[in-house]
Amino acid sequence: MKEFVRILNIELPINRWISCGILPVVFITAFLFPVGNKGQEEKTGLNRACSMNDLSWISGNWVEEKDGTRTEETWSKPAGDTLVGTGRTIKNNKTVFTEYMQISREGETIVMTVYPFIKKGVAFKLVKLEPLEAVFENLLHDFPQRLVYTLQPGPKGKLTVHLEGVAEGKKITDDYVFTNEKDME
Repeated sequence: MKEFVRILNIELPINRWISCGILPVVFITAFLFPVGNKGQEEKTGLNRACSMNDLSWISGNWVEEKDGTRTEETWSKPAGDTLVGTGRTIKNNKTVFTEYMQISREGETIVMTVYPFIKKGVAFKLVKLEPLEAVFENLLHDFPQRLVYTLQPGPKGKLTVHLEGVAEGKKITDDYVFTNEKDME
């Protein structure tokens, strides 16, 4: 039995979406079903104690090339209590997906807000911060519910973005392993 994804009342086989890059599915869904973080449990003191500089390791131009698809994320250095990012996916020399991202402070909470196709954003609250890992979560959202950014240190360090959540009752995960563009030259 084939699995299907229903987007804008059109059913498409999941393998078709995967062959075009799962990232567009992730954020199309985020665009269609935006929800906030209301009702989520507060993580004691985590966000109050964090500074945007604690997330500075995300900064840079990150690239993943896989199966003829190039996915890019570019993050600014922290300034003005924010980090700003953009992303795009290119397949067959065509841009098939774009997004704007912002990590900012809302009161005492740090959130990553993702604007797929530069539309209405979906907020993911920072729930865990280690020296080289940040976990953003929105349990009320269908997919993704968690965004895990991890820096693998080294001379040619990698930035891994792990997405996880539930779609149509099934757990879905996806990983992107980015190389800093300056290390690709």
